[in-house]
Amino acid sequence: FFHSARWYQAFILEVFGVKIPIDISTDAKSIHDHLCTSNEPTEKYLRHPLNLVRDYLHTGALRNVFWVSGKLNIADCLTKRGVTYANELLSDMLSRNVISDWKSQIGECEISVSM
Repeated sequence: FFHSARWYQAFILEVFGVKIPIDISTDAKSIHDHLCTSNEPTEKYLRHPLNLVRDYLHTGALRNVFWVSGKLNIADCLTKRGVTYANELLSDMLSRNVISDWKSQIGECEISVSM
């Protein structure tokens, strides 16, 4: 998904002359916690992807990584069956255009690049 976001970012920059920031969110608390520290995960298969995300944060290719609780994860309605809470959340957000409300509900989960 990040590479798709980078493509759209480059397209918008070329067409409109505006560089939009890229933020990502995850409902995996352990992944978020690993990104907040310089500690390596015990699972070897996660080391390389997490180091790439850290590099993206340090170079500015990625602006922020947010942790979102499962109940506020709107992606669940696109990837899981029977997730009614996410369908309701997404429907509510689209009908009222309340992305800013959603961002306020995820709290202070932003990763600051200060490693």
